[in-house]
Parts: sequence; structure tokens; C-alpha cells
Amino acid sequence: YASDMRLALQNIAADKHGAAAALLENYEAPAGEDLRGFEWYLARELSRGNEAATLEPLNGQVWAVAWSPDGRWLAAGAQTLRIWEMVNGSAVLRHSAESPAYAFAFTADSRLLAMARADGDLIVCDPAAPNVAIQKGRLSSIPQAMAWQANGTTLEILSGQFHWRWTPGNGEPSRAAPLSGQIRFGFLNGSARRGGFVVPGPPGGDAWQIVVRDTEQATVLTTVRTPNNRAARCMACSDDDRWLLIGDYTGHLTLRETPFAEKAWELPAHRSMVDKVAFSPDASLVASAADHVIHLRDRATGTLRRVLRGHYATISALTFSPDGQSLLSGDTRGVVKRWEVAPATESSPFAGALVSNSDDGAALCWNVNGPQVRFLKWGGAPATLDVDPRRKQRHVFNGGIVFQATGAAGKENLLTIHEPGKEPAEWKLPGKLQSCSPDGRWFGYTDAATSLLMLADRSGSRPPVQLGRGRLLSEPAFSADSRRCAIGDQNGWARIYDTATSKEVFGVAAHRGVVRGKSLSRDGTLLATAGFDGVAKLWDIATGQLRREFTGSADTLWSVALSPDGRRLAAGTGESTVILWDTATGLETGTVTPGGVPGPVEFLVFTPDGAALIADGRVLEAAGFASP
Repeated sequence: YASDMRLALQNIAADKHGAAAALLENYEAPAGEDLRGFEWYLARELSRGNEAATLEPLNGQVWAVAWSPDGRWLAAGAQTLRIWEMVNGSAVLRHSAESPAYAFAFTADSRLLAMARADGDLIVCDPAAPNVAIQKGRLSSIPQAMAWQANGTTLEILSGQFHWRWTPGNGEPSRAAPLSGQIRFGFLNGSARRGGFVVPGPPGGDAWQIVVRDTEQATVLTTVRTPNNRAARCMACSDDDRWLLIGDYTGHLTLRETPFAEKAWELPAHRSMVDKVAFSPDASLVASAADHVIHLRDRATGTLRRVLRGHYATISALTFSPDGQSLLSGDTRGVVKRWEVAPATESSPFAGALVSNSDDGAALCWNVNGPQVRFLKWGGAPATLDVDPRRKQRHVFNGGIVFQATGAAGKENLLTIHEPGKEPAEWKLPGKLQSCSPDGRWFGYTDAATSLLMLADRSGSRPPVQLGRGRLLSEPAFSADSRRCAIGDQNGWARIYDTATSKEVFGVAAHRGVVRGKSLSRDGTLLATAGFDGVAKLWDIATGQLRREFTGSADTLWSVALSPDGRRLAAGTGESTVILWDTATGLETGTVTPGGVPGPVEFLVFTPDGAALIADGRVLEAAGFASP
């Protein structure tokens, strides 16, 4: 199980969602013991598709998908043919036939559909009655691409080693011009004015390259070689004839503007070869498919807008809707999906937000806009609080949020405490706030004069007391009941203090270097530590004994968190990842990348129900998980 979960999360990180799904499915309906833990539910959530709809499957690889210009008809071809009609926002299957279809082209008025079969047969029909051929033709080779001219009477076709032209009802297709050898991948844009194909480079010269054609004149405009001699894989021309997008075998995308001599931008978009690319009708967006995902990017900058997940096989066909608001795709297993370009309303109130949390994970806050933040007790409804947007340093407790302002001479000492339904309160602190206990009473801070780590009582019942035995200590990590706090130092020691008495109740030489991560179990019996030696450890507080040691592939560990049920230990690495272990066996059950700015994962905590892990402000939800 642990091995399968590690592999499943690796596959998800590599966008191999089909492989991950197969591993997860093995444990979905256990006949005996249910081995599923946090990582299984997290992996299922990370691999969940975000498609708008999955349409009726086809038999075999989907070779082509098409959307009629009026938005009414959808077509997909493989060893079978499917045609759907859009009715009230849904695709309704209108025609299904056990006849292969390899390429499609709708006329500009959407009244006619041209279909090409793998054997070279060409058929023109009414999309409402595709089983009745209006015209027929034939080619000697499999068509790679075809599109109607604006007049709606003539088809441009790239097939075999020739550019063909066919006017249905006026004889067979004729050769408009020879191509540069056997084409590997052909493309014609919706206006049929620009086309292109991928061909091998000359012997001893550049690898696979792009030939761009003026389709109307049946001439070559230019030959484009990919940067650094990377082999080209696929291409698309925008409908306005201005832009050329190339995907290659290394996962790079390259955008060029007519006359296509110079790059507009180039970026490493995918982890492996790019299988399909497409422009939106207005060329404001580009889509690229690799592995099992589709990336949506701004054409102007190449900035990634959205990742579309849901295919479990290589995506072999891709096109935008006429209004540019949807996508249609097909894969090598015959699956066809429809996607919305604009993301649906997220179910999680903090999806995509950078979250701050209390030490027990029970309270969260995140920015909304300008001077507002949202505050949430886990499992409850969020409240909106008006705050000073200049105060970036904030700490969360179960009743509200503490913001810190910078005072004179750089001394950070003024705290503003916001609680829902109350007026903001101010409190002075002689140093920089490091952490706040879940109940909001105890503040751990670094004294501005001495640089010592101190513990202050917000109730004012006693003066601040020193924690630890020197400087360069990590910030306190409080227990869920706020009765204890743990610290670590640069010499490898971890200590626990009773907040009410300020007395040290536990101390151990835990690591061979800096102790950065500390986490107390909810029942107060265990302490988890993580150090710059790359090791996490679990300690019995009552006896001082080491329960278990956890090692992974990371050189340094920066944070650690025990799940509420004590069954899982999570540690944040210096390489932007979080490692999960089974505490009973010590087996690693997976590694996940929270996202955000690359760097060490410095803060880590489980929510009280154990159904989410908050890693440096990113919420990793394991939807459906319930602690035993």
C-alpha cells in the first residue's frame, strides 16, 4: 500500500492521472482491512478531473474532434463516429455509427460537414443526417488535415505528400502542390488560408521542422526550425493568420508572429512531449496537451491560466468552441471531454488563496481584496474582517487574527488584534511576534533588545519569561490546548515548556543540527521533531524515549506535523515538497508538492479533523477522509 501510494502521488506530479487512478482503485473497495489513509484521499482529490462533461466514448483512439461554427454540432471520430447537438448547454448524442472517421471540416455556415476516413474516402453530409452522403470523393492516402475555403464550396486537404483541393460535385480531388516529403503532422486553420505540417529535416541537419504554407496560393511561406534543434511535434496557426504555435518533443512551446522568423516567446510548458496545440478563435488563448492534461495560457505572455485534468490517456485531439469559451478533446482510449475555459465556482472558500493558520489548524485567514481578509473556524462559515492592508505580518488564533506593525527605528512592537464582532484592540510587545497560541493568550516573540525568545501572557497576569537557553531559537509551536509550547535550537535540542508555569517539562538532544520543525500530538503525549539533518523523529514525552525515526530523500527538513489521529507524520522539506509517513510502520506513503513559490516548506499543520494539511499557506484537502 505504501509503495502504491508513493507511486500514485509521483504519477500525479507527472500528470499521469490514469496510472494514479489505477493504483487508487485497487484500494477503493477493500475486502479486508481498509488501508486507506490521508494520502489516498489526498491523491484522489489531486487527481480529480475538472471537465464540464464526459461524452459518449468512441471505439479506439480519437483522431479528430470538431465544433461547428454556429456552436450547434460537435463531432468526434475514431473507429466509430459520434455527432452531438448542443441543447441548453449540454451535448446530446444525435448520431453514432460504426464507421471510422479520421478528420472533419464544417462549412462556415455549419450546413455541411466533410468527413475523411482512414481508407481515404471523403464524404460530405448534413450534420443532422450524417448517414446520407451528399457528395463522395477519394484520396489515395490518409488525410492529415482539411478545411473549407470561405466560399464553402472547396476543401483544402493535406494528405500524404501532397496538398489537395476538392470541390465536391465537380470531380475528384486534385493535386494543388507537392509537399516536402511525407508529412508527420498536418494542420489547417479555420480560415483555410494558413496551413502547415511537420517533416523530417535534411540528413545530418536539423531535426523535425515546421513548413508553413499559404493555402490559397498553394505555396510555402517559410520553414521554421525549433530552437536548439528540438524535434517539432505539432503546430497550429491562428485563424487571423498572424500567429504560429509549435509544440516539441521536449515539452517546450514556441510562439512566433508572422512572418514567423522571430520568437514571440518560448517556454518549457510540459514535462514531456506536446501532443496537440490549439488557438482560441480570437487568438487570445492557446491550449497545449501533453501527458493527460491540457494547459490554457495567455497568448500574449504565455502565462499559465488553468490546468485541465480528467483524461487518463494521451490526448490525441483538441479544439476550441467558436466562442472560445469551451474546449473539446479526445484521447487514445476513445474518451471525449468538454471543458469550460473559465473556472467553475470553487467549492472550497479558500481555493487558490494564501492561507494563514492557527497552530492547531482550527482557524484560518486569507486575503480577499485590499483591506479585507476572511476568517474561518475550520468547518464553519467565514467572516470578513476589515484590516490595515499595510500590515503583512499576521498570526492566527482560534478567536481572530493578530497583525503586527513596524514601529520606530525598525522595532516591530505594536499589535492589532481583530476578532469577528469586536472592535480591533491594540497591544504593545517589546519585539517581533513569532507565534500565537490557539487560545490567543500566549505570544512567543523575539525581544528587540536581547534577541532572546520570550513568552508573553496577553492577560497581563505575569511579566514575559525567557524560553530556551540562548539565542537563535525557532519560534514556539503551541499544543492544541495551548498548555504547552515546543522550541528547537541550533544545537539540535528540542524542549517543551508548560505555558502556565513557564517550566521546562521535556528536553532532548534530538538532531545533529538545527531543530526547525516541532509538533505536539493532540493528546499531549508525543512530540514530533524535524531537523536540518534530513530526519524526522517521534518522541514519547513522558519517558523521553524515541518512538520512531523517519528518513526520506530530503537533505533538510524545515517543518513537521502530526495528524490528529497520530497515524500520519508530515514533514516539509527544503525542496518545496511534503513527505508523508505511516507512524506505526515508519513507511513513507508519499510525497506531494504544495505549490506556490519554490523554497523550503517552513510551516505545516493538519486541520482538527485530519482532512486537510496546510503547508506554507496552501491547503491540501483529502476530501472524504475521516479519522478513525
